[in-house]
Parts: sequence; C-alpha cells; structure tokens
Amino acid sequence: MSILDVDQHQMLPPTRICSTGWALSLKVPEMKAKLVTTICVLAICLGSVASARASENSGPLAVTVDAVVIRPACLVATALGSAVFVVALPVAAISKSVKKTANTLVVKPANATFTRPLGDMDALVDY
Repeated sequence: MSILDVDQHQMLPPTRICSTGWALSLKVPEMKAKLVTTICVLAICLGSVASARASENSGPLAVTVDAVVIRPACLVATALGSAVFVVALPVAAISKSVKKTANTLVVKPANATFTRPLGDMDALVDY
C-alpha cells in the first residue's frame, strides 16, 4: 500500500503552523482603558510632587549620597511613620495630640524626603 492508495477521509487534517486563537482572547479595549487610567493616575500623582532642587553649597558627592542613600531612607521612614501613626492614632486621639503625632511621624519625614533641597544635609537636623 502506498501513500497514493490512502482514502481522502483517512488523511489527517493539515497541521496549522500559526494560530491566532490566543489573540482573539485578548481584551484590547479593556487593556487600553486600564493603561490610560494608570497613566492618568501617575500623571496626577507625580505632578503634585515638589521637584527636588540641588543646594547651592553642596558638592557632587553630597548630592549623590543624598539621592542614592538619604532620600530612600527618608522615604522608608515616611512609610514606617505612617504605619506607626495609624497604629498610634487611637491613643493620640484620646490624649488630644493627633496633630503633634502626625507632624512627628509623617510630616517631618515627608518634608525631609520631598521638599528638602538635594544635597542639603544641614536641613536634616531641622526635620
């Protein structure tokens, strides 16, 4: 029996090399909407952040250390201070010291992170 003797109905269907079935399962309009929403949220959040400016009397080493080490540490301090503030809020509310507690745990580290001039290590003492 040769290949030519096989009936047409016994032959297997041809194998597809490329399939577009997975592309039909993508929800492109939903993905576009999520992307546009994410970009808008980032633009609003990043637009409200004060830009960091370099201090006039600091050298390149001070600016580099501030940008690479000090700012991330201040950001972590802001996040941890916020978490501790939420935990301490009931006690602060009872003692009527919410404003002072918020200033110490959240506002000062946030100011040291976002509003202090880049490379100005003397301003850290104030915070």
